[in-house]
Amino acid sequence: MRHAFRYVLDVYHRLPGGETATEFFQLERGRSRTLVLTDALLALSPIERELLEAEAEARWDLVEHAWTEESAVVMSGRSPTYEEASGELVLVPWRHQTRVSLTRLRPALSGYQKGHCFYCYQPVDMTSGEACHVDHVFPWVLGYRLPDVDLNAVWNLVLSCETCNAGPGGKADAIPARRFLERLHRRNSYLIDSHHPLQAALMRDTGSTAKTRWAFLTSMEAFALEQRTKRWDGRAEHPPVF
Repeated sequence: MRHAFRYVLDVYHRLPGGETATEFFQLERGRSRTLVLTDALLALSPIERELLEAEAEARWDLVEHAWTEESAVVMSGRSPTYEEASGELVLVPWRHQTRVSLTRLRPALSGYQKGHCFYCYQPVDMTSGEACHVDHVFPWVLGYRLPDVDLNAVWNLVLSCETCNAGPGGKADAIPARRFLERLHRRNSYLIDSHHPLQAALMRDTGSTAKTRWAFLTSMEAFALEQRTKRWDGRAEHPPVF
């Protein structure tokens, strides 16, 4: 239970720049730690309540998977990876090769995107594998030229609508425009600064500071453009929501 306080409850209201003004629960310390829900929880709209529940469940699942494998897999920096063939997020532990499906952890990626496409801001149905795609910002096919870089790691994964990812004129295996790289950098830094359960994995894969993380992404961009000539500029975007 002490891990629950350290990795989930203690940092739940923490965002980049400080704590949130609204608290949905308070922790009472002492010999028996107590969690007290606040009235702010009752003031949420049905949609906000649904998103909060999905995000909380996703964070718990990330932590519980680490406990289940009898090693702090997520906490020590092991990234969930995306299996192209099955369309699932899977976790491959260090000491065991049994694959654990993380498809239900889509809300962990969607928490920042607020249920919208990373590229066009269109709302996406996270319950549908066809409507909600897990996309590689840097194309997965580049992986064979980058043996030391895990393109299947969460730093390179976003949720996309079907049109942006695989529709006519969609991104497919193209290199995304620079604005999407900047958007990815903000997303990764936000998750790190808010002490998301994937913080250690993101820092291990991309760098411990914002400067080194941006340098990593721009070096990836330069390499990718050397390998592929096609660049995707995106399509018409809805008003930004993240």
